[in-house]
Amino acid sequence: MIHAVADLPTRIHFNFDLWSSPNHCALLGIVAHWVCLAGILQRTLLSLSRFRGRHTGENQTESF
Repeated sequence: MIHAVADLPTRIHFNFDLWSSPNHCALLGIVAHWVCLAGILQRTLLSLSRFRGRHTGENQTESF
């Protein structure tokens, strides 16, 4: 069952993971974590995309 974000008992938290593959391709993964109405931790991959540019917080924020 899908509920509105406003109905969640907790906030949604985001993890960002930035790494480079052996062939020098940089990837940025973004995962959302939250607790559903049943009290169970949920998570989903929002994005896994190629990342270009310097690995700064500002560039990651723009990508998000």
